[in-house]
Amino acid sequence: MDANTGKEQWEYEPPESGNVWATPTVRNGNIYAVGPDDSVLELAAKTRTERRRFRTKGQSHVAS
Repeated sequence: MDANTGKEQWEYEPPESGNVWATPTVRNGNIYAVGPDDSVLELAAKTRTERRRFRTKGQSHVAS
């Protein structure tokens, strides 16, 4: 989402079915969100790709 206009820039659809949960957090050019399997996703904003996935043992929460 463009910070000035609020217009959507792109969207991410995880490879497994389901939605990305929670409001994403942006830091240092990366986007952090909770995936459908409760893992924390690190997405590269410029390349629009998943950089890393942190597996968790239950519900995940991303704080901004």
